[in-house]
Amino acid sequence: MNYLEVYFNGVLKHSIPVQSEVISIGRSSSNDLVIDNMGVSNHHAIITKKDSFFFIEDLNSTNGTFLNNHKISEQQKIDSQDSITIGKHTIKFSEWSQSKHTPTSNPILDVSDATVMMKKSVKNKKTPEKSSERNSFHLILSGEKTGINKLLLTKSNYSIGKAKDNDIRLSGWFFTPAHIAEIEKIGHSFYITPLKKNAVKLNNSTINSSTALSATDVIKIKKLTLRFLSN
Repeated sequence: MNYLEVYFNGVLKHSIPVQSEVISIGRSSSNDLVIDNMGVSNHHAIITKKDSFFFIEDLNSTNGTFLNNHKISEQQKIDSQDSITIGKHTIKFSEWSQSKHTPTSNPILDVSDATVMMKKSVKNKKTPEKSSERNSFHLILSGEKTGINKLLLTKSNYSIGKAKDNDIRLSGWFFTPAHIAEIEKIGHSFYITPLKKNAVKLNNSTINSSTALSATDVIKIKKLTLRFLSN
């Protein structure tokens, strides 16, 4: 089963199964995916299925619809690695769900930015070829209550530690450093850089210098486990 994932500031908020051939997106409650935000038009965009492929089309919205950070002016085919941006939200297809939210017969409210997910969606049967330049990268988090289950890596730098200014904040008292590690994008690759000696393990081996990450790598920092994946 395929899923439609919705991210806000890179954090996965909701994931719903893709089951129908049309998904309408906008601020109006009549849409299949409702994003209640002033930057989103009442009827903003539509995703449609043709044969075994999916297409995104902007519906003359005020602020536009973006595919891989490029504003679209006509209907565009969506590949599995693509990112759709509407307002402050990023929408992606996924082959499995990491969301803590399960679709129900009632709308799901995302109080962080008033995003409502309706139960209608689309079944995606396509298996397009992947392009390494367009691969998206994300982290699956477990073992620590960070408030994040899946993080889409859309920025060039992420910090980890106890301090409030970290992107991934750890719990703990005196023995948890304010800043423990950074994940940084350099070119098309991500690197993990320890900021405290012997505080970071990569695939069960302690590292003390910046190291490139590969798909399925496992990072351990105190009780936190981060699995680095691409799709």
